[in-house]
Amino acid sequence: VELLNQGHGICQVARIVAASASSVVRWRDAYRKGGPNALNSKPPPHRPCRLSPKQLQKLYILLLKGPIAHGYKTDLWTLQRVADLIRKHFGLTYHISQVWRILKSIRYSCQKPQPRARQRSEQAIANWPNKDWPSIKKAPKSGKTIVFIDESGFMLQPLVRRTWAPTGQTPLLYQWESHDKLSAISAISVSPI
Repeated sequence: VELLNQGHGICQVARIVAASASSVVRWRDAYRKGGPNALNSKPPPHRPCRLSPKQLQKLYILLLKGPIAHGYKTDLWTLQRVADLIRKHFGLTYHISQVWRILKSIRYSCQKPQPRARQRSEQAIANWPNKDWPSIKKAPKSGKTIVFIDESGFMLQPLVRRTWAPTGQTPLLYQWESHDKLSAISAISVSPI
């Protein structure tokens, strides 16, 4: 608007500010009607959330229980599943395009879960450095050879889908690790000294 007041033409101002001529005309007209405040940016219009803050808090807690607790066969939250959960618990119907806004408002984000084998034993993993490794470490002194073996596998299973979870908290996807795979194996031996 200031450039127009300085005598520049509409097309010239449009080139200077890298906008269309119609935008310059719209800004000029808005300025004439409402002054400088009419040029302030406005948030995009959207309907306010029909869930109360208390209901949003309850939704957050319901989501933390996981999809399996709500009768689904997998641990993945989809927008449709969340919409169904809202309808079931609060009696409100939302289109999935609005559900992601609700999830963002309660600090959920769409994430790829970290696969975790159902057979995994966290206790055995935690105990290994303190219980098993000390006795293995003594093997070279007794004339035995230690061999470290590692396997790389190419799993022949479906891709991991995305799900919704609290921002900063990577969800875990428990799955059976009995699927077919292609394996490559290598070994490094430590000779006794």
